Amino acid sequence: MATKEALAFERTLFNVEQLRWVNRIILVSADQQSEAEVISRLRQAKSKIDERHLLWFVFSAERLTSNYEGEISQSFVRDIHHKYFNNQVKFVLIGKDGGIKDQQPVLRLNSTLALIDTMPMRQSETK
Repeated sequence: MATKEALAFERTLFNVEQLRWVNRIILVSADQQSEAEVISRLRQAKSKIDERHLLWFVFSAERLTSNYEGEISQSFVRDIHHKYFNNQVKFVLIGKDGGIKDQQPVLRLNSTLALIDTMPMRQSETK
């Protein structure tokens, strides 16, 4: 029997609602200068990210990079830019319930992981 996590990767991603109750989501809007560093930090934290059921998406002017293993539609990219990013917000954390848990001008990965660890759902996962 397939797990919820496996099922999420078997289909094209059109919106964040498809990931509700399965994954927490990190969204980052990166400029050309910070893109490589942000992606490197996220990849280096793979085990910490995986144990917290995090999917991350780094948007730049030229591409989208993610640890999501399935297809990602253009409508997903447009939807994210429209709903979550502005001149002040370049990082968004979305909880498993689909709610915005944090918004910042930059990604502070250690602080984000610590914040996740204080969430009741995360605490129940670690018991």
